[in-house]
Amino acid sequence: MIRCLLCLLAVAAPLQAQEPASADAVLKLHDTRTAGMKSWQANFAKAIAQGTNVIMQTGTVRLARLPDGGEKGRADFLMQVAGRELNYRIIAGDDGVVWQLVSQGNRTGIYKLDLNRPIEGSKESPRSVNPINELNPASHLQKYRGQLDFALEAPQTLAGRRLHQLAGKPKVAAGVSQLPFGSIRFWVGAEDGFIYRIAIADLRGAPMLVLELSGLKTNLNLEDGLFIYAPPEGANVLDLNARLGQRPH
Repeated sequence: MIRCLLCLLAVAAPLQAQEPASADAVLKLHDTRTAGMKSWQANFAKAIAQGTNVIMQTGTVRLARLPDGGEKGRADFLMQVAGRELNYRIIAGDDGVVWQLVSQGNRTGIYKLDLNRPIEGSKESPRSVNPINELNPASHLQKYRGQLDFALEAPQTLAGRRLHQLAGKPKVAAGVSQLPFGSIRFWVGAEDGFIYRIAIADLRGAPMLVLELSGLKTNLNLEDGLFIYAPPEGANVLDLNARLGQRPH
């Protein structure tokens, strides 16, 4: 499964079909088709390369748009890293507080990140490190869009779905890229404009991250309780705003 995810060109076949004239046309398709999407749910598989190790995450992610334009979300998944299997849950509520629960056996670590508070000792915005965004392909596009030059590449198909392929390369200022990767690709649904896959490669072209979504359902009535969490009384909660660098593994 890891090899399949990381070898993108082997799992998607080019299509012979009329395509949009430019990358800008595909970006506009994404913007217009997803603008009215109030909520979505999908299965996901994510592979993260760290040296010779690959961290795998597989599960379900749900996101719902808030009236102020923000989002609340929830992800429930299994994470495999260094021979360990961890049960992982991310709950991002409409109050701007994000909970991360990491369990192995009968031990559970509870991490709290308040997006409304600064991170101690850092100029980084808490919202820029909201972990639920890492499972939302559109968040990756939004984060890097202004810093990328896009090219439209050959269309592909995945699970019978026609996809436009956008290749983004960092804009170079004074001969130096300002981004920590060499390229990023987005696979955009030809019908609905949803981003079903992203792939990030390093400066040598080696895979750094692949995120693939399937089983998409949109505009669901997601229960409020999915996005609410309260730690048990007396639980040891690690405050990520006060403990810079103490991220869950």
